Amino acid sequence: MNLIYWAHLEEHTDINNQGYIGVTSQTLEKRQKKHFEDTKANSQYTFHRAIRKYNNKIIWDVVAEYENEKDAYSFENQLRPKENIGWNNAIGGGKPPVAKKGRKHKGFIRKIEQEDINYILKSNESSNSLAKKYNVAKSSILRLRKKHNIFLENNLIDKNIYIFSHPEYGQHISTQLDFRKKYNIKSSTKVSKIINGKNKTHLGWSCLGIVN
Repeated sequence: MNLIYWAHLEEHTDINNQGYIGVTSQTLEKRQKKHFEDTKANSQYTFHRAIRKYNNKIIWDVVAEYENEKDAYSFENQLRPKENIGWNNAIGGGKPPVAKKGRKHKGFIRKIEQEDINYILKSNESSNSLAKKYNVAKSSILRLRKKHNIFLENNLIDKNIYIFSHPEYGQHISTQLDFRKKYNIKSSTKVSKIINGKNKTHLGWSCLGIVN
């Protein structure tokens, strides 16, 4: 027998948009136990974070039973036709529950809590180890670390004072970080390119040089 279960809070009333929908051929108690084990292993899926947050406030209901596994997953897909509905990260109807066939959720690194991102950026653990700990692709950890290193290189280490020029706003003299903050320029990489001469301008701004 294949069970469709809904894990939710008492105040949740919309099964199509709230809580977590799952399919299991085990008893509901055994499936709960596996979720609790994953939660204790620091899984960062939205549902496992919800378990850590709400714990025994979560209600587990069996909403349907199917003899045929295919029918069970078809019904799950009706309840979760898209990614990131309620506490589900993946589209319903897949086995195992991943966002794309055979692949990790592409943007899942954004689901990690900020305090965990801070840990990743400071940690000496390998990217492989961190990927397993947070249930994300190794490439997501590498991208996060790479972006952070670029930010450090472009903004925190570079304390030089530059002369920036714009045909409308005139000249601005400051560090590149202060320059970007003042004019709300988001791309540190493109500002770095006008400083080192790889690009002539960005948003009309050019760099005339460094203040000695």
